Amino acid sequence: MIDRICRRCNLSYWVAPRWQGQGIATTVASALTQYAFSELQLFRVELVMAMTNLASRRVADKAGAQFEGLARHRLYLNGSSVDAAIYSLIPGEVRIASCLTYT
Repeated sequence: MIDRICRRCNLSYWVAPRWQGQGIATTVASALTQYAFSELQLFRVELVMAMTNLASRRVADKAGAQFEGLARHRLYLNGSSVDAAIYSLIPGEVRIASCLTYT
């Protein structure tokens, strides 16, 4: 979702199991964040994921996002509410993830 008034967006990702662990989500998250700042002139990119989703949290970390905190009962997944980890990036914090390994 892009909020053009507040100049921020939410970034989500999902990678098919066959392609997980190859840096795809990190590379795409970095590229999309760079685009959000340079082309869309946004001030903030937010990433929200289940606290227990360690793979998504690793992607956020590798992309340079800062952990901001826990939002209780923020997400509704598989029939129940779950706590969410909130991360954000602002201009200048994006790490360039440049290599993918395809198998």
